[in-house]
Amino acid sequence: MKMYRLESDLVEAVVPALEIHFRSQGMNYRICREVIAGRAVADIVIVSSKVGMMPRWTEALSLKDCVILASLRRNGAAGIDDLASRCCTTPDDLRSKCLDRLSDWGLVNVTRRGRISATRDWPGSVEIVAIEAKLKRWRSALSQAAQYRRYADRSFVVLPSECTSRRISVEAFAAAGVGLLTFDGETIDTLVDAANSNDHDWRREFVISRLAPLISE
Repeated sequence: MKMYRLESDLVEAVVPALEIHFRSQGMNYRICREVIAGRAVADIVIVSSKVGMMPRWTEALSLKDCVILASLRRNGAAGIDDLASRCCTTPDDLRSKCLDRLSDWGLVNVTRRGRISATRDWPGSVEIVAIEAKLKRWRSALSQAAQYRRYADRSFVVLPSECTSRRISVEAFAAAGVGLLTFDGETIDTLVDAANSNDHDWRREFVISRLAPLISE
C-alpha cells in the first residue's frame, strides 16, 4: 500500500479514482482543486451538470450578486425594498449596480411592478461535491468538510485506507452528514455515505459562478 508524505500527494493520487467513482452518464463535470469559498478551502470540488442545463453569464458573480441570488433562492421573490433589506444594502444600490446586470445575464426577472425573482435558469441543474483529503487528522477533516455543506450538495472526507485501522468514529461522520471515503492507491471505498444538503448560503452561488462555466470549456 502506497504511503503519502504530504496531503498534496494524496490529492494528486486520488483525483483519477474520484473521476471514476463520481462519474455519471449524461453529465458534464469538472474536478477542481483548492476551491475557496469564504474562509473555507476544499481540497477537491467536483461540479457537474446535465448536458445543456447550465446557466450562462459572461463573468464571475460579485459577492453582492451572490448574496442577492442566494436570498431569492432561499426566500423567494421580493420587492426591491424588501430585497435590499435582506441583503443589507439600499434599493438605489441594487438598481445601479446589480439588477440590470443579473437581468441581462438571464439570472433574475424584474416585473413592471418591481417584483424580483430568480429565473428557472438559476442555478440550473448543478451538483457540487466537496472533498477534504487528510493523511491522519480525521477530526480536523470532518470539521472542515461539515463547513462545505453550506455550498455543496454532498461533502466527503477521503483518507488513506491504512487509516481505517485507527480509532475513527463513523458515527461522528454520519451525525454530521459528511461522507467518509478510503483510498488504497487505486480504488475508493465508501465507509459512510454523505447526506444531501440543501441549506446553502451565498457560497453556493459564489462557487457555481466560478466553477460551473469550466464544464463547457
